[in-house]
Amino acid sequence: MEVDSYCLFKNIGGCGGTATPCYYLCKPTISTEDNSTFFGCKSKIESLLLQYGQFDLLPCNVEEFHVCQNHSDLIIPSRFKNCCLCKPFGRTQSSKSGLRIISKLYAFAAWKEHSIRLSFGRKMCTQCRNDLSKSYVTKEIREECDELFQWLYDVNLTHTPSICSSDSHNVLSQSFNKLVVDEKQDRLKQFLQEVNYDGSVPTTKSFVKLQSSSKKRFCRQSTNVLKHILGIMSPNDDTNVIWQTNIENSQQISLTNGNLDKNLRLILTSLVEAYNAAYHWTVRQQILSIMANDVTLSTILMFIPNLTEYRYYRARRYAKSIGKGVVVDDTRTATIRYDDYQLEHFIEFIVSPHICTDLPFGQKELHLSTGETLLIPLTIRNLAPQRIITQYYDYCKEYYGNTFRPLGQSSLFSILNECTASTRRSLQGLDSFSAEGSTAFDFLFSIVDGLSTLGIVLNAL
Repeated sequence: MEVDSYCLFKNIGGCGGTATPCYYLCKPTISTEDNSTFFGCKSKIESLLLQYGQFDLLPCNVEEFHVCQNHSDLIIPSRFKNCCLCKPFGRTQSSKSGLRIISKLYAFAAWKEHSIRLSFGRKMCTQCRNDLSKSYVTKEIREECDELFQWLYDVNLTHTPSICSSDSHNVLSQSFNKLVVDEKQDRLKQFLQEVNYDGSVPTTKSFVKLQSSSKKRFCRQSTNVLKHILGIMSPNDDTNVIWQTNIENSQQISLTNGNLDKNLRLILTSLVEAYNAAYHWTVRQQILSIMANDVTLSTILMFIPNLTEYRYYRARRYAKSIGKGVVVDDTRTATIRYDDYQLEHFIEFIVSPHICTDLPFGQKELHLSTGETLLIPLTIRNLAPQRIITQYYDYCKEYYGNTFRPLGQSSLFSILNECTASTRRSLQGLDSFSAEGSTAFDFLFSIVDGLSTLGIVLNAL
């Protein structure tokens, strides 16, 4: 049969050759040998979808499609000699050591976290495999991977949306489809009999066409069947709890515009307006995290058309790890590593007359935040900073022993650097006022000696 325009991968291009109906490609593998060639997939159609990166393909009636000969051949891993994940992960070169085939689980994790579509069936190195295993292959990823493409095997699936035209006649026989459905229903009834279920097992060709009373009866009987199965899965008398939990978890927002009620549309519109008005991506991420876990990507794209998958899933991780809409406080507080008394003690030491000497001329202005101006005379330090710190440590050790803990050297150097003062390098510039000061004291001593001599003479007279 020659291929027509309804090849499942016609959007990729290059169709040609004979066609195989997708129904035959959806048959699950039974033997271990066949399953090993599909790298963790249940059927060949799964392998082909993963091979062409169709992770986000919407559920459709695959019986309306074929796969042409050009697209039906599975990839051959042996022709790949380098790791295909090294460069997408940010490494400069692709590794050639420890290469292993990328299975369905690792290909799904690479697409989910890094938007890498074409990795299935190719090879990855040990380092990339370890990065995926430790960081991304989580319990949630495994569960999502198990549910991926499950709609391929659901014969009662409402086949919408279909990406082929409505006048397509390349479908399998409806009678053959009916035989498959009847066979599965018979197996279900046989299974329920084996597990001692004595109630009615409802079946219908179209639930929508039933009358209201028939719909209620079908729902009641199907609920009893499902609860009986849950009782087998969890025999600890908590069937009703599991049932109620499943109902709450299944209350997801519909993908179609028409099913969004007025209030929900108003809420989403308000959030989108706040999202678009945000000035930075971090703020948008916080707003998006409010609805990312509860609203599907397809629904959000109706309101934010330019939203990427990366930002959507990053907002979901933000909601799980930090919280929905929680603002992260990124203000940094200075770490104080000293006490006030330690700082005051060192300042008193360096302004003492042993360390600093006031100059007889010059002054500096210190402007306070209150607008007040203080006049401070110029000072000069008689020692270099290292000698000052050494004498300070000796002073603390001699007078306080182990009862006082001085600041560290780096802190003391910083304080000396901030406290402006000149350093005495020679006696030049100090001779004038030092000499005059000593002369004044000599003059006072001579006066006292003269007075004392005068007093002795008077007493003698």
